[in-house]
Order: sequence, then C-alpha cells, then structure tokens
Amino acid sequence: MTWQSGAREKRKSQMGDYFQTIVDREVSTAEAQTLASTIRDWLITEQIVEGTPTDCILGSDGGYAPGSHFEEVLAQPDINTRRLRTNGLEIDVGRTVFHAGQFGLELICPQCGARSDRKSLGIGSEMHALWGKAVDEWYFDRGPGILACARCGQAISVVDWCYDPPWGFGNLGFTFWNWPSIKESFVTEMSRRLGHRSVLVRGKI
Repeated sequence: MTWQSGAREKRKSQMGDYFQTIVDREVSTAEAQTLASTIRDWLITEQIVEGTPTDCILGSDGGYAPGSHFEEVLAQPDINTRRLRTNGLEIDVGRTVFHAGQFGLELICPQCGARSDRKSLGIGSEMHALWGKAVDEWYFDRGPGILACARCGQAISVVDWCYDPPWGFGNLGFTFWNWPSIKESFVTEMSRRLGHRSVLVRGKI
C-alpha cells in the first residue's frame, strides 16, 4: 500500500475526468471536519452546490451537484456540466495527497528556486526515492516529511515544496469534478473563509 491508494486512486473513471481541488494546507485533523461543514453550508447557501448529496462524484460517498448559481464562480461559460454524470463537489477530510493525476511533476525548492525536472524525478532515480520516502513519512507516519534540496541543502517539508503542476498536502480538500475553470476570486474567497493557506490543484484521472 502507498499514499496513492488514498483519494485519487480510490476513484474509478470511465473515459477520464477532470478535477479542480482547493486544498487547505494548514487545517489540523481535529478542526478539518468542522471547517468542512462550515464551507459546505456556505456553498449550499450561496446555491453554488445543491444541498442534498447525490451520486454525482467518483468516490463512494455522495457529492453535491452544481447549484443554480454555480456558473457565477466559473471563469468561462458552462456548456454541458449539468448533463454529466460526474459533475459534483467532493469533500475529502483526512490526511491526503492531492495530486494532478496523469500529468508529470517537477519539484521546485521554495528556498533557492532549484527545479528538479521530470527526468531527474523519474521512477528509479535517487531523487524520486528520497521524495517518495518523505511523502510516505508525511502520509503514513504523520511526520513532517522532510526533503532536503540538492542545491542549497535546505531541509523542507513536502507540504512546503512548490510543485509544477501544483500538488496539495492537507487534511481538507474541496474537489469540483468536471467543472470549467473556476475564478481566481472564488479560490481567494474560499481561502479567506478557510482562514489558512490553500492551493488549487488541477488534473485528470
């Protein structure tokens, strides 16, 4: 078992589904459920999502279908989201690695800006092994998941490394399945209401 058997791997996709996840990077395990309910209730009140869970996500639990005002948070017009079977909001509570699915990955040191390209992070490489060990420590052992930069030597938690495309490590995530791109202003408002640093993770499975 690896951390990949968590949020993203539990889902089964037929033709490929796109997602956008707003990840709270700082909320504690103890506070995550309460904060999840608070944000969910706000989204329902604003009619961004429907109030009753339905089978509209890929996870085993119910999700929240687009509400009557969901287009107000989109950066581009909607064409067919409401007609899709998988089109809802999924809320993940608990320590999770929110990754970009099928897309490649580069690590960027937040201290010196050093970038590990996709080749140096390939499976079987030393960097991949060190990074994977740090992620396992964070996910399984509930530790800090420290990874040292090969250039500057700074030891940094995997939570605080920069990723291209963005990844998120946290105890709470809000995933919008197959919605068109959401507005930056909506992400900012979500972050404000969460009260913590957040990151937007986009990808496909």
